[in-house]
Amino acid sequence: MALFLDDAPFDAGDFIGKLVPNLWSFLINLLALVVLFVALYFIAYKPVKKFVKARKDYIEGNIRSSERGKEEVEKTLRKKDSILAEAREEGNKIIASSKDDASKRAAMIVGAAEKEARSLKLEAEKDIAEAKKKAEGEMKEAIIVTATASAKKALGRSLSEKEDAAIREAVAEELKHEEK
Repeated sequence: MALFLDDAPFDAGDFIGKLVPNLWSFLINLLALVVLFVALYFIAYKPVKKFVKARKDYIEGNIRSSERGKEEVEKTLRKKDSILAEAREEGNKIIASSKDDASKRAAMIVGAAEKEARSLKLEAEKDIAEAKKKAEGEMKEAIIVTATASAKKALGRSLSEKEDAAIREAVAEELKHEEK
């Protein structure tokens, strides 16, 4: 049984004709590919890039605000330290006049000032950490929403719940890899 339907001998011209496509067909396909890339650039890439830049600026602003808050807390802590130093000096004066009574009062003042300073510092660090975590969460959610919206726009149709979940999961995984 023959492998080929026709018994014509092998012709090198046929082989080259099948290997290299029609030049016009190739050029038309190439032009369509270029038009597709240009359209995707203007429809998806530029708006997403603009949105991500705006979101990044927003988050950087939040971080700068948190840093300013941290500086204010540190300033308050320095003020508390100076108050603590003043309290110690006052305690030393009281000790000079009345050792027993003065030592009790100084210990109470120092303890209260240190406790207040610690609680203010802990509260400020907690607020800074929460603000940073919130900003990162908002940025991740915005990127996921943008990615799904871009996919809908690029496909020209709405996505099924399964497709939407798959895109969200893929973007979330990519964000996790970028964090590391």
